Amino acid sequence: ASTRIRGAMIDQLRREADVGRSARVAAFGEYNYLRDLFAGLEHKNVLSAGLSYAVADTERQKLIVDGSIGVSDEVRVVDEDVRAAVLLGGLGYLLKVSGTTDLTEDVRYEQSLDHDEDWRLDNTLALVTKINSVFSLKVSSVVRYANAPVEAFQPTDTITSVAVVAKF
Repeated sequence: ASTRIRGAMIDQLRREADVGRSARVAAFGEYNYLRDLFAGLEHKNVLSAGLSYAVADTERQKLIVDGSIGVSDEVRVVDEDVRAAVLLGGLGYLLKVSGTTDLTEDVRYEQSLDHDEDWRLDNTLALVTKINSVFSLKVSSVVRYANAPVEAFQPTDTITSVAVVAKF
C-alpha cells in the first residue's frame, strides 16, 4: 500500500464561489479535478452546483452539510471512459483545537444518476498547525472508496500526506 501512496498523482482543485443567501445558507459552484493512476483514473473532472447549510458555526467549531448536482467525466487507464450526471453530498467539520491548530474532517459522497451501482465515498481527516502568519503544517489521511472501481483496480485507495501550506 505504501508504494501506491507514494506514487499516487493526486491533483485536486476545489473552486467554490459562494453566493450568500443568509448567514447559514449559501449557493455554490464547484469544480474538482482528480488524477490518480493507482485508482485507474487518468483524470476526472466534476462540475457541480448546489447549496450548503451551516448546521453549527461557533468560534470553536463548524459543521456544514452540502448537496449538489453536476456532471462527472472520467478518463480511465483501462476500461471505458465514463460521463454521467451525478448527485453529490458532503459533510464538513472543523474543530479549533487551539489558537494555532485545527482538526478537520470532510466526508463526500458521489452517486451516479446513470448507474445505481456506481457510487463513491471519500473521507479526509486533517490536522493543520500554524507555523507563522504565512505557513502551516498539514498532516492528512484520505480514504477513497469506489463501489464500482475501474476494472483490475481495488475499490479502496488511501493517501497519507504531510505538507507545508502557504497562505498569501
